[in-house]
Amino acid sequence: MTRSSPSWSALARLGLCLVLGAAFAGAAIWWMWRSRPEPPPPLIEPPAYAEIGVNVALEQYTATELNAVLARLKAAGVRWLRQRFPWDRIEPEPGEFEWATWDRIVAAVAEREMRLIAVLDGSPARCSVPVACLGSLRKK
Repeated sequence: MTRSSPSWSALARLGLCLVLGAAFAGAAIWWMWRSRPEPPPPLIEPPAYAEIGVNVALEQYTATELNAVLARLKAAGVRWLRQRFPWDRIEPEPGEFEWATWDRIVAAVAEREMRLIAVLDGSPARCSVPVACLGSLRKK
């Protein structure tokens, strides 16, 4: 039994089919790779040393409420508190100071190892110049 070898035209067709198949497969892979969605950007985690701060008005709370508010703030990760210290309420009359409310706040914040930014704000009426008087203060 003799075996006949395939004709050159059959081999050429087979080779052409293989080349075209490989080209189409490569094009399909390239197209799928090109059209895939971009991966989402990596999540940015805050550094471990990040400290959170908030504006507060702690003078409005009783001692019990103040302790509860500070405990909730500390549990939320707040470390810095920016508190207004109104001059007109601390020194209502010249030389007469009322520190009780503010001392209570400072002590409660320090007890929890939180940081306080004290903002001295406002001025008593005795230290203010009425708007009507501003014109007379200008140099002539």
